[in-house]
Amino acid sequence: MWQRLARTALLTTALLMLGYSSTAMAKQDEQAAREQLDALGQEIDAMAERLSATDQARNSAQQELREVETELAQTHQRLDQLQAERRQLADETTLLRQHRERLEGEHAAQYDSLGQQLAALYRLWGQRPS
Repeated sequence: MWQRLARTALLTTALLMLGYSSTAMAKQDEQAAREQLDALGQEIDAMAERLSATDQARNSAQQELREVETELAQTHQRLDQLQAERRQLADETTLLRQHRERLEGEHAAQYDSLGQQLAALYRLWGQRPS
């Protein structure tokens, strides 16, 4: 009976030790799980910050792109205006050249006519041009 009592006490002690051990292990597992969750939370926060920074950079780049596109459109519009002005000036230059050529032709005709008139006057007065 004494042996039975000792065996029961030993078995009870072993079970209690196993229970404490299991509880300690469970607490360690719980602590490890909390540490992992904390680490994951920190990683998520860091990723959220990087994502926010990336979003800000993307938004900034999009704004810059819109500004460049606006400037490019304005430059194209100004180029179109300048080309239209150049075409108009080229047309006006052509008209002025034609007018100058006509005036030069008229001038040459008048010069020839004056020469003929002077020659006629010299003949009429009996003098010869030198």
